[in-house]
Amino acid sequence: MANMFGKDVSYSSHKRSRPSQDNKSESDAASDNSDVSRVVLEADPPATSTTATYYLSGDGSTRCSVKLWEPWIVKGKDFSGNLWRFRQDVCRKARALQPLLGSVEKLAVNHVYLFEPSDSSSQLFNALGAEVWSHVTKSTLEKKVPKETLAELNEFAFDLSGMSHDDAQRSVMSWEGNGTTKKVLSGLVADKFLWDASDFNELELIQHLHNPFLTTFVSVLGRGRWDKMFLPSQQRKSEAMAEGRGLRPDFSMSCEAGAKKCHVFIMEAKKSEQGTVLQNDLEKVALLMKDAIDDMGKCKIDISKVKLFGMVIVGAEGAVYSMELPSRGLYIMRRYGTIYAPRSQHDLHVLAGSINVFMNLKEELTNTIRVCRGPLLKAPADLTRPSFGTPIKVTRTRIKSGFDPSPSLRPRANPGKSKKRA
Repeated sequence: MANMFGKDVSYSSHKRSRPSQDNKSESDAASDNSDVSRVVLEADPPATSTTATYYLSGDGSTRCSVKLWEPWIVKGKDFSGNLWRFRQDVCRKARALQPLLGSVEKLAVNHVYLFEPSDSSSQLFNALGAEVWSHVTKSTLEKKVPKETLAELNEFAFDLSGMSHDDAQRSVMSWEGNGTTKKVLSGLVADKFLWDASDFNELELIQHLHNPFLTTFVSVLGRGRWDKMFLPSQQRKSEAMAEGRGLRPDFSMSCEAGAKKCHVFIMEAKKSEQGTVLQNDLEKVALLMKDAIDDMGKCKIDISKVKLFGMVIVGAEGAVYSMELPSRGLYIMRRYGTIYAPRSQHDLHVLAGSINVFMNLKEELTNTIRVCRGPLLKAPADLTRPSFGTPIKVTRTRIKSGFDPSPSLRPRANPGKSKKRA
């Protein structure tokens, strides 16, 4: 088989020889031009698998050249090379149609580095070590809810849990407690959803459990949209001349920055955990945030100072993530916090923690909006890197070269007959 560097790579049911590119020095291997839209993969599939997932379609790049590296300082030391080398290993696996392990590796193909506090087994964790990992994933949340408000809210939530819906609604309307908290409570008791034990769909989940928080803390800062259009991803897909309309979130919030619209918050929601999918909601939210940062960069916004946020909701729980671009090609994605929406009137005690997360989030989003509306750079910052398209399922036959811009797959004409190696 001829790999993308013009070297022979043979497959068998027992062993696959490594490309000679792997035997180059690290700097030489990293500096190879890897235009994956011109890849030719032609291989006898391993006996154990006939299909694979292809992560390198579209206009992305697998280049990890040392020339691209810029410092990423953690605790006084530069760890940018650790991330680039990790990504280089992941791209090698992706080129060979080997499985990528979890969202950490799948996102690294697109320059996104996912830092979860609970992760202690990924290759990204191993690339940095426990001490650096602990420092990067350390929570930055502050206590924003005053003690008196916290005590008042907990007591009031306990009282509401024993009331009928009508009594609870009247009680919230007459409550003289914290105004922000009252607005969230008003949204939650606007109908009988928390008092009704019947099943619900995803739309009801968002409208009844999570929208009161979004309305109070997020949408007030800009324009929240529930439609299916997300211009940064749509534009990227259009420029790549790929089919489809690009990634589209369940909810996004944007702000007006002159003639430009900047998306600063993105949300995806599911009623329950997803099964096996090509791209889960966490990965989708990550790439939407990356598209939004890249779009800001084109408009000469100082993207080294912006911090975007995304939320992945499963049922009543929402995981909030931040994304920054502190160095070229290093989109750092961290778990920011976790919010819990009450599933019934008996769960209103979870409000205090969730409101505290959203108060922190609102302050962070305000700072990002300020950057978006601030002075523009003279030229776009040289920080962004291109993204690949949505992963696709392929048969382990061949990827046809010369199909612009993305590789296409074609089945063998005569699977039973042997083929000449390129």
